[in-house]
Amino acid sequence: DTPGVVYKEFFVVSSSPPNLAALEKLIEVSRSMNAADKQWTEERVLTPTDAIVHNGKLRGYLMKKISPNFYCLHGVKARPKTVPCDWNFLSMRKSFASNKNLVSQVPVLSTVQVLKLLLDLAETIEILHRYDIILGDISGRNLLWTSSPELRVLLIDCDGFRVRGMGSVNYPKQTPDWIDSTISNNLTNQSSDIYKLGLAAYRSVWNHPTNPPPVNLSQPINESQNLSILIRLINESYSESNRPTASDWVSGLRDCLIS
Repeated sequence: DTPGVVYKEFFVVSSSPPNLAALEKLIEVSRSMNAADKQWTEERVLTPTDAIVHNGKLRGYLMKKISPNFYCLHGVKARPKTVPCDWNFLSMRKSFASNKNLVSQVPVLSTVQVLKLLLDLAETIEILHRYDIILGDISGRNLLWTSSPELRVLLIDCDGFRVRGMGSVNYPKQTPDWIDSTISNNLTNQSSDIYKLGLAAYRSVWNHPTNPPPVNLSQPINESQNLSILIRLINESYSESNRPTASDWVSGLRDCLIS
């Protein structure tokens, strides 16, 4: 009954019960952040705030409710719905913007605006990585965004996060079409987070909902913005080794926006 707070309950099966120690460690690390980092992540990450335990077993957790500005009206003319404004809308923005059979209030962003949104995402990942947090399952559906009152991302389904050296809260998973082929047994790491950041960048700027970047990624035709820095970051993030860090992404995107 607390305004702005929701409860997520796990569907518990005996073969793979949720990991209470992993969730408590994630909550502990989130609470240990300095004031500036805590404020930044509280505005952009729906991190679990309290574990709910019954008879000694983890049943779920509390978290902040998704703010209304991360929802938008979208759908067929006869039955448009209010839906989460997720990353897939960036990848498909050219197709739905020209579809006369749809009603959509999803903002159609320019390339510069998408770059600013990517910078916001990279800065968020950089903070989480600094505290040894691994995001793991980054995908088009659990990455939301808004342009009101400003461009900002929101990471949801954050019980998929884990602290380095700890197990995951739930069975580790990756979303199809977002899987880093260099890892095994779904044991994601900060390097695979960077792979998925590169994938999010490529799909949002080049408008490809499911495709990985080609081997020889090139500047989009008729694109006035110089994307050479972004192309390099994507190529390096998609490589099998020596991937850039989240900090490299932050500095690179800042340079990209200046050029």
